[in-house]
Amino acid sequence: MIVIAVPEKSVRFPARFSCSFHKGHQAVRILTWIIGLPIAIMAAAFAVANRQNVDLDLWPLPFTVHLGVYLAVLGALAVGLLLGLLIGRVTSAARAQARVQAVEVKMRALEVERDQLQSRTSAEALSPPSAAA
Repeated sequence: MIVIAVPEKSVRFPARFSCSFHKGHQAVRILTWIIGLPIAIMAAAFAVANRQNVDLDLWPLPFTVHLGVYLAVLGALAVGLLLGLLIGRVTSAARAQARVQAVEVKMRALEVERDQLQSRTSAEALSPPSAAA
């Protein structure tokens, strides 16, 4: 059992949540190699096959860049990949924050309900028993 202590509260998680990462970690590593290695080989083959130079005009600016075709294409793919990862990270963080807020709202509602039930049971315990006829 894992206990996370925060001021005024403690949250308990069953031990199975603590090691779930390690079970799938090896499978993810293997899957990464299965997918990543062929992509790296294709990128290398593309770079070797497209060694011609190309002039890229950076239109609003007065600059021209002389690059290999492979650098232009693979560079654009890398920039797109990084932007996609960044956008995905930001949106997943926003979704996680929304889930946390929903859980906090539910937790507060349950705490209010618990307090009401405790006050009702303590009031019933303090009241004298009614005479049965």
